[in-house]
Amino acid sequence: MLAAVDGIRLVGEASSGREAVRSVDSLRPDLVLMDVNMPDMDGPTTTKELLAKRPGTKVIAWTVSESSDDLVRMMPEGRWPCRTRKGPPRSPPK
Repeated sequence: MLAAVDGIRLVGEASSGREAVRSVDSLRPDLVLMDVNMPDMDGPTTTKELLAKRPGTKVIAWTVSESSDDLVRMMPEGRWPCRTRKGPPRSPPK
């Protein structure tokens, strides 16, 4: 999805929240596409821990859930929720 956008380079991916938190120091991403529901640590918890390590990282919530509650769970962490796949595309805030 993002690999087709000019100026964006994929630097890594994680299959769980703990893996994402472990890899953020070595990968140093500018932007993280965060699944709201992941094994071993949910998106809001992972986001909180990731931002504690790398506060300047931008995070966009990603979910296939039809429930807006899943996206709202990301909001306390200050992340911009983005409904994907079935919802209309939205641009991240500047």
